[in-house]
Order: sequence, then C-alpha cells, then structure tokens
Amino acid sequence: VENYVNTAIDKYGCDLFTVAFGMNNAGLSAGKFVQYTEGIIKRVQTHAPETNIVMVSTMVPNPEATNGWYGNQDQFEVEMIDSADAYYDNGTSCSVACMTSLSKSVLEHKRFRDYTGNNINHPNDFMARIYAQVMFQTVFGYESN
Repeated sequence: VENYVNTAIDKYGCDLFTVAFGMNNAGLSAGKFVQYTEGIIKRVQTHAPETNIVMVSTMVPNPEATNGWYGNQDQFEVEMIDSADAYYDNGTSCSVACMTSLSKSVLEHKRFRDYTGNNINHPNDFMARIYAQVMFQTVFGYESN
C-alpha cells in the first residue's frame, strides 16, 4: 500500500478504492481476513479520507479441489458485509461486490471448469465478465425498466 497505492493516490487522487483478494487465504478465519482488509482500507484512508470503498468477495475455488485451495473463503463475504455496514454507519461509503454468493449460484447451473481458467481458483473470460457486471451493479446500481 505504501509503495504503490498511496504513491498513486498522492499523485492522482482517489474517488473509489477497490480491495479484492482472498482466494489464496483459505486457512484464515473470516474475522482475521476482514481484519487484514480493514488494515488496507485504513492505510488508504490516511491518504484519501473521502474515498469510497468497494470490497470484492472472492469467487469460491473448485469445491472438488483436494490440494488445499478450498477453505474458509466462502465465509469471508458475510464478515465483509458486516464490515461495510460498520464503515457506512461511521460515514464512509462502503459496499461489497458479492462474488462469493454469486459464484455459488453459478455452480448450481454450470460446472466449475466452465468458468475457470485453471480448474482450481482463477476465473476465465466468462467469469471475468461476471466480476465486471457485479462491480458495475455494486457501484452504479441496477434499474429494470
């Protein structure tokens, strides 16, 4: 954060900060994961206190993976939502792009290998578009005519 993110914020400003990680943190508890996420946000807010925040929950890894990739990631989203609510209650615009629950919904209709690039934990172009749509809806909302 200090070497890259805050340097860019100081140079260009920051209206919206997105924090998205977690796939490789299978062994962390949801509470510890959110603690790390909030630490990143606080460090960014020292340079851009008025910035809006979007936390992106990770898609779930392959539930059939036996190599240790699947762990606690599916528990992070609920804790992130609670954290976003607390930020919002304290006057910071903060929301969660809920990729975890969405990826679980996709698994009800598609095979995991149909939306992954490596059949373990990376999205392919289809799922990357889903990420983009979820981000767009999270930031701008959705209206149906």
